[in-house]
Amino acid sequence: MSALMSTTMLYMETVTQAVDKESMRGQLRLMVGGAPVSESFARQVGADARASHAAMAVDVARGLVAQKAR
Repeated sequence: MSALMSTTMLYMETVTQAVDKESMRGQLRLMVGGAPVSESFARQVGADARASHAAMAVDVARGLVAQKAR
């Protein structure tokens, strides 16, 4: 999920809760990012990872996929 403004960040927790409610957490990895998103916010909403920009998100996603393959 990506946020360009802090007002849209509020829905990241809603999405995370919906994933948990549907018991899909084991099937998905949730990444958050965008300029206003901090590491502490990512942890607060239950995201598996955070990236500050798209290029970084690619590297982070590759790392998550590699972890799941183990």
